[in-house]
Amino acid sequence: MRTSVVAGETLMGIAGLFVCAGGLIGLVAALLVGSVIVRAAVALANRILGPAEVPDTFGQWDDWDSDEPAPKPRKHKTRVIPEPGLATGMLVTLLSGLVGPGGIVVCAVLAREAFNDLDGPDELVPLAFLILLLPIGFGLLTLLLSMLLPTTFWRAARVAFLHYLIVFALALGTVAAAYLAWEALAP
Repeated sequence: MRTSVVAGETLMGIAGLFVCAGGLIGLVAALLVGSVIVRAAVALANRILGPAEVPDTFGQWDDWDSDEPAPKPRKHKTRVIPEPGLATGMLVTLLSGLVGPGGIVVCAVLAREAFNDLDGPDELVPLAFLILLLPIGFGLLTLLLSMLLPTTFWRAARVAFLHYLIVFALALGTVAAAYLAWEALAP
């Protein structure tokens, strides 16, 4: 009888280990996808904004001013918004995932109180919740991007807008694919 209890505890411990490992793998996968979306939004914003105008110091260099070699001229113009690395994109995704629920709670309370004060129908609360959530999430993402990327607030706002467009397009594509698969498999 005692061996079956020990074996059961061991199996539960192994199952718990697999659940934790699966959760960690899922978290890393979500952070990687989020990082790719942030990088895609920055690349798209750079394509829209065009190259930055950086003064060329090569033409102002005198050979007799220094013992150091002359700087090499720039072959390509620099980007307006530096593209984040994989780790920075993952950090943006992680922080927006940690800060976002606070914004969601604030939006939920505001939506519930607004509809209670107006005696509105309870069916419209989720719609009001989404309407309140979009600008708050946009503002939080813009603040995060302007702090973590060396760029201005308005450029970070453009990146956040493009980030939202990419996520919306991916969500729409996923829902459309799931709907088509459901329709194809339905009897």
